[in-house]
Amino acid sequence: MVLYSLAQWRVFAILLRPLHKEGPILTVSTDIQHLRHIYLFLYTMGGVCSLLSVGLLGWIAFCIAMEMEPLASIAFLPNMPAPFVFILLLAIMIISIAAWQTGAKYHTQYEQARQRNSIER
Repeated sequence: MVLYSLAQWRVFAILLRPLHKEGPILTVSTDIQHLRHIYLFLYTMGGVCSLLSVGLLGWIAFCIAMEMEPLASIAFLPNMPAPFVFILLLAIMIISIAAWQTGAKYHTQYEQARQRNSIER
């Protein structure tokens, strides 16, 4: 299972590698589509992580408002110390921010490539 997830991250890293400075290794239309797929994937991942973190924070706030017993909001998780749960929540938020920022960078590159392509035609 660990090797499978490492393989997924390797594919993700290959997709996010920067474009070559010497010139595009793919055709312009393929390059534009590649950039579009990357930024849509990153925006989707950022959106899902944002919704997940807002949902978890909302659940914690609900449990506090209903005056449930301490740590009832994280009772559905496997047995782990409470600080690790909040570190996990913080990690989800960091992944969300990083995905949105990187997606915005690739979206900008996509728009610039589209403008270059339309000028060339």
